[in-house]
This record gives sequence, C-alpha cells and structure tokens, in this order.
Amino acid sequence: MSSIRSVLVKETPVLHGSDLIRWLDGTSAADLDPANMAAVDRPLAVTFTVRPPDLEWLHKPGRTALWRKPTVDIIGGAASDAERTRPDLPLFQVAGRASDPSGAWHPRRFDLSLGDGAGHGLVLYPTPQATRMGSGGGLFGSLRFDGGEDPALAGRPAAWALVEVTVTVSPTDERRFRAQADARGDFRLSLWRLPPLPEGTSSYAASLTVRADPTADPDTSPDPGVLEPTRAEPPAGAPGEGSFGPGVPLSLAPGQLRRVESAGERVLLLRPGAAPP
Repeated sequence: MSSIRSVLVKETPVLHGSDLIRWLDGTSAADLDPANMAAVDRPLAVTFTVRPPDLEWLHKPGRTALWRKPTVDIIGGAASDAERTRPDLPLFQVAGRASDPSGAWHPRRFDLSLGDGAGHGLVLYPTPQATRMGSGGGLFGSLRFDGGEDPALAGRPAAWALVEVTVTVSPTDERRFRAQADARGDFRLSLWRLPPLPEGTSSYAASLTVRADPTADPDTSPDPGVLEPTRAEPPAGAPGEGSFGPGVPLSLAPGQLRRVESAGERVLLLRPGAAPP
C-alpha cells in the first residue's frame, strides 16, 4: 500500500520580468523584417541614461532582460495562480546607448517605452571592418554631402548613414540588403543572398538608396530608425547621371566587389531630403 505525503510549502519566491530587449543583426533577414532577424552574437555594453531608479537588468549575448524591484517577491505558503500571474504594471521609459567592445558592431542609441512584457527588437549593423563578402559579392564606398543646396554641408561625411540595396532577381523576387556607414561615411555592403544569374542574363537590375542625417555627430551614433531619405547623384553612365534622385540605379552581377561613386568622383554625393513629387 502506497502512502501520499503532503508537502508543506512555507514560502514561494515570485519574480516577474518587466520586459526584454533583443539585439538584432540588421543584415540577417532576406526581407529585413526584425521578426526574422538573428540575434547579435556577443554581449554588448549597454548604458542607460534614462531609467526608473528601481530597474535591474541582465545582459546576455543578443538580449537584455529587465525587471523592476518587486514590492513583494516572497509569498507566504504556496502561491496561488493569481499570485503567480504577471501583474499589469505601468509602462516605463528607458533610453541609452549600446556598443560592442570588440568593435564588430556599430553603436546605436535607443529610446523605448517598456513594461508590457512583449519584448522589443533593436537592430544593429556590422562595421565595415567586420563585414564579410561572400560569393554574392558586395558594394563599398564613401558617402558625402555635396553642398549644392547648402554650402555648409560641402564635403561633410554622411556619418552613420543607412544604405539599402534592392535587387530584382525576378518579377516576383526582390532581395533587400542593408549596411550602415561608419562615422567617416564609409560603408561595405555584402550581397551574400544574391543567387547565380539565370542563363543568358549578364546582371541584375538594382537600386541603392541612402537614409542619413546631415547634422549627425560622428562621435554620437543615432538610432538608425530616425534617419531620413536623401537624394544621390548616380555613377557615370547610369540613368540620371548629373542629377540627384531618390535611388541610384545599378547593374549587379554575383561575385563582383564594386565601389559605388558619383560621376567624376571617388565618393557618392548626397543631398538631404526626399525627391520632390
């Protein structure tokens, strides 16, 4: 005959997490959707400039867990389901800066409303030095404002600019690639997902666009999500040569490593603002 012993639970520890920040590799998803991006592969140095005084956190590669100091973290006896359920708590604001001590990832700023427990993804981009070109080839260049509409911008690097390339692989297949320039406006963009050319085709049609802030401080990396569209002057021989348009038309072949530059220049010239309608 078996006997059943009752277990007396004297107390139950209860600690509810407040939220989670996921640090994401902005080059890792074919559709550039953060939901499909891989986590950054190393722990980051995260500094909070705005946070509740009772906030605590734990950094791990690719994520930062946050929680508020509980007012009650021990329940006398066995906790009920209601006591174990995460309570609805007011949202709170955090702001700060994330950087990679090894220098493989660009730093970035952030400003978030947290506390709903849903988790929030923040995107980072590899530095030019850490960007590896695969069999698909890639693009590189230096981004400068030309000063044609504002002489004060002449020659200023487009620090921390975001470069995006859209490649038309077929009428139903567009591949998107991104890279972030460094503080000097230099970038390297890997086309690692570019498939081999179909038989009888010499290149893919592509378009390059740039988002940037002409007032960006090279010493203070921004949130990439707040950068604004710019206009660029295409390379020699490209449609629109000599004028500034919203996108730079390109013809790309897998395996090529190509510099992108405006006609007659060794840099890609930019002007602030989207093209007029």
